[in-house]
Amino acid sequence: MDEEKSAAIAGPKSKEDIDDEYDHPRKGNTITAAAHIITAVIGAGVLALPYSVANFGWGGGPPMILMFGAVSLYSSMLLADLYRYPGPDEGKRNPTYMHCVRSFLGPHQVWFCGLIQYLVLVIIGVGYNVVASISMAAIRRSDCFHGGYSCKPDLWQYCIIFGACQIVFSQIPNLSQATALSVVAAIMSLTYATIGLGLSIGKATEHTHSHGTAGGVSIASEGPAAKAYLIFASLGQTAFAFIYSFVLIEIQGHSESAAF
Repeated sequence: MDEEKSAAIAGPKSKEDIDDEYDHPRKGNTITAAAHIITAVIGAGVLALPYSVANFGWGGGPPMILMFGAVSLYSSMLLADLYRYPGPDEGKRNPTYMHCVRSFLGPHQVWFCGLIQYLVLVIIGVGYNVVASISMAAIRRSDCFHGGYSCKPDLWQYCIIFGACQIVFSQIPNLSQATALSVVAAIMSLTYATIGLGLSIGKATEHTHSHGTAGGVSIASEGPAAKAYLIFASLGQTAFAFIYSFVLIEIQGHSESAAF
């Protein structure tokens, strides 16, 4: 009874004090949150956007990017509102996506949404593995070209190397709270995105370079099967560039800033 009176006198708990049993101390700040956001938004998927737009053409490429961007924006705004339960401004925090599902949809939906989430994470992991392997193979081919000879590096070797590195790095405790790593990742994302933008502008300003067509790659030159493959591959590559909403809850969950 005394505890109840003391609680009544002290008033309701602030939203910073209402956490669930799975919560963890938040050691991030606005800088680390911004670094994670930049890394997630300007990910490796942006490097494939020029190729995807070229396959779709000017008639389908820009609308496709706007469509995926709108879906990512809506998903991010929705997840930001679900970070606290029962309302976005007060209540207990949901530090992970599965906590949001359990709080708002109930325990029966956790297994289904969890299956979808982990499936998406596996697909994203495979995508990063393939993109990293292609990039390493391109560096190898560039070395061969400047050395005056041709070579065909095997992608599976680079896939194994990258996967082994990921297994080792994933064993580092509290890796998500490493401020220096977040800042370095953000700088690298801005660097290769700027390089890709500069190379694209340089190619587009060449007088002999084609500026694309309204329909993209023609069926007459590639064939119906190849055209369909390029369209679906471009859709996947564009979707891979818009994966920010999948890590939004975790970014909020590691930030102490009042803005999060």
